[in-house]
Amino acid sequence: VVGVVGVGQDITERKQAEQDRERVANDLTQLIDTANAPIFGIDAQGLVTEWNQTAERITGYSKGDVMGQPLVAKFITEDYREAVSEVFDNALNGTETDNFEFPLYTKDGERVEVLLNATTRRDATGQVVGVVGVGQDITERKQAEDALSRERLNLEQTVTARTSELRQSLKQLEEADRHKSRFLSTMSHELRTPLNAILGFTDLLDGKFFGELNEKQHDYVRQIDGSGQHLLALINDLLDVAKIDAGAVELDFGPVDLSDTISGVVNMMAAQFRQKEITVETHIEPELPTVHMDVRRARQILLNILSNAHKYTPDDGIIEISVTTADDNRVRVDISDSGIGLEKAHLANVFSEFYQADRVRDENLGGTGIGLALTRRLVELQNGEIGAHCPARFQHSQKPKGAQGATFWFTIPCTLHTGRDVPCADSNNQSPRLNQPSQILVAEDNETNLTMILEMLSIEGHLVKVARNGAEAVSLAKLPGNSFKLILMDINMPTMDGMEATRRIRTIDRYRETPIIAVTAAVDDNSRAEHMAAGCNDQLSKPLQVRDLFYILRKHLKQ
Repeated sequence: VVGVVGVGQDITERKQAEQDRERVANDLTQLIDTANAPIFGIDAQGLVTEWNQTAERITGYSKGDVMGQPLVAKFITEDYREAVSEVFDNALNGTETDNFEFPLYTKDGERVEVLLNATTRRDATGQVVGVVGVGQDITERKQAEDALSRERLNLEQTVTARTSELRQSLKQLEEADRHKSRFLSTMSHELRTPLNAILGFTDLLDGKFFGELNEKQHDYVRQIDGSGQHLLALINDLLDVAKIDAGAVELDFGPVDLSDTISGVVNMMAAQFRQKEITVETHIEPELPTVHMDVRRARQILLNILSNAHKYTPDDGIIEISVTTADDNRVRVDISDSGIGLEKAHLANVFSEFYQADRVRDENLGGTGIGLALTRRLVELQNGEIGAHCPARFQHSQKPKGAQGATFWFTIPCTLHTGRDVPCADSNNQSPRLNQPSQILVAEDNETNLTMILEMLSIEGHLVKVARNGAEAVSLAKLPGNSFKLILMDINMPTMDGMEATRRIRTIDRYRETPIIAVTAAVDDNSRAEHMAAGCNDQLSKPLQVRDLFYILRKHLKQ
């Protein structure tokens, strides 16, 4: 041995690199350990190799409790083990998974919802050595989602239940409307039928068709007629309001000359004004434009307001009617009276149904509180407006001293409304009697009304045969010896109603063109349309009066 030879190698850089790697590893471990998200790692056999502080905090298991333990078997519920194992197996095979939801159970047995991202873990050579799982505690979010889901389900169930209730309510309302329509029809018939006899026989007596009356008898007849007409007006108002509520009112729009209409209504009420010595002054703007409205309803509006003014105006009072063109292409009608007036507190309710400002006073004067309410509805149906002022605003007349009074006004557009323009036949103008009697069939089941109609027809000496139900009417029409020139057909009859009888009579050749007149207590547009569809040519409304019957006879017998 002569000595030692030393061969060295400078490993400074390598040691530095190892120190750097160790420092990076430590930094990475520190970063993972202190991260806010739960992070864990497993090896290729599914055993836990990493478990950070957040994972400890969330699950309650320390790193010492879980390291080297199978993650899937220890923490995952049995129903999720297969799915979680599949996620880890995919990651071990290089297929990573994002946002996979599954539940973990804490050491205390509480359920924690986790959102997992599974990443494949490789060594320096690229070899797969395990899986890193980065999670997110979504327990509160899941609870909120579950609460929202439950709330949504509850809302859906509530909506479903409410929808079912609304459908049931709608069905009940529709059924109620049908009952209401039937009730209106029945009430119209039941109320008008006795009035038919009262007013019809009164009309016969007042017309002196069967002899003169002494002064007291004539006065009694007039009182009966006035009371009957008043009762009829009340019935008509109530039925009109009910029909408007049911949407069963159709208006026949046509050109209306308000000057002529107002004049006609004032003349109609002239006797009432004379009785209280009330002065009625009418002031109509020259060249007033024509309005388009239902002429019958126009009369009804004016009559209701004037009747109200008459009722509350004392003897020797003044009623002023002023008609002008408003700035908004409307015609305005103001009706002012020198009556007792209204307190301002009552103005807002004066057009409400059954409202009476002073019930005792109003009942003593007579009234139900329905007239102005109906008037408001009729004006609004024709796109108009209505209102009232107190005290009265006279534009041309001198209001008596001390009189409060009130002004009721309404406006109607001058533009043409969509609707059917129909001529208004005036059945009040009587012409000479027919030249010769005709053979007429009368179908009527009410003995009192039948007697009245026969008395009316006897005035002109018509040859009348009687049927007390629809079946009898059809049988009489079929008899070879009968050839009726006109048939008066009551609609509401037992055994067979008037519409069915009309349809059957129309199948008989000689009666295809014979005038058949519906006699009915139903006066609405729908009923008239039904009668016409069944084969009737015209309609007579109860209560039936002599002038109405004679007008129909002249119109259809054409002698």
